[in-house]
Amino acid sequence: SETLHFEAYKAVFAQMLPDHPSNPVSRSFYDANMGGKTKVGALTTLIPDSTDEQIEDICTALEDEFSRLAKSRLRPLPGLVSLLDLLQREGVRCGVVTNAPPTELSFGLHCLGLTPRFQVLVPSVECEHPKPHPAPYTEGMRRLGLNSQNAIAFEDSTAGVKSAVAAGLVTIGIMTSRSAEELAECGAAMAISDFDDVALLASVRSALSAPSSLGVAPGVTVSGRSQCTVTALVRGLDTEHQ
Repeated sequence: SETLHFEAYKAVFAQMLPDHPSNPVSRSFYDANMGGKTKVGALTTLIPDSTDEQIEDICTALEDEFSRLAKSRLRPLPGLVSLLDLLQREGVRCGVVTNAPPTELSFGLHCLGLTPRFQVLVPSVECEHPKPHPAPYTEGMRRLGLNSQNAIAFEDSTAGVKSAVAAGLVTIGIMTSRSAEELAECGAAMAISDFDDVALLASVRSALSAPSSLGVAPGVTVSGRSQCTVTALVRGLDTEHQ
């Protein structure tokens, strides 16, 4: 959902903060200052003299604009639904770990028709720290009964990759808004364009055929460019299969 979030920031800053030096907000400015961060964290840094009430008003406007855009443009990344179908048939547990606020998380999953797929939802506001701190992933694993030795993460943001890697997870970067090089610099073990990736599917099938069971805890929900990514913790899928 990074592209939609970028467009929401650009529209809201132009309307509510017309004198801010970042206007018009560019994609490079968004990536450096907003992308992957909580709204409160990004806004507090960008407009440090604002009151809590002003920050709250801007956050509400950003959520409203994102929802407006998502209704018509949010789509699953190729291969995601098929992968979730496979994991569901195998009894794999799924969840979402995200810096998005709870209302935005629920709305995004509802738009995509994916709400029933996930047994655990972990918005970072329920954790001690947001991404890139490892706390959100640590909490996601706790709720799913997994640990970093039997889990793997899919992430499309640098903050998300750093969070997952810091929690000890083997992490696959998804190139919806960042390059393979950028994701690798943050610790991603490999990078894929979407969930139809041949190497990824081979790894999942290998893990499913192994004697050990498989369990998944997805993390980042929606992605950009009218697509969706999910961060997944996959039990039984380790570095030998990457």
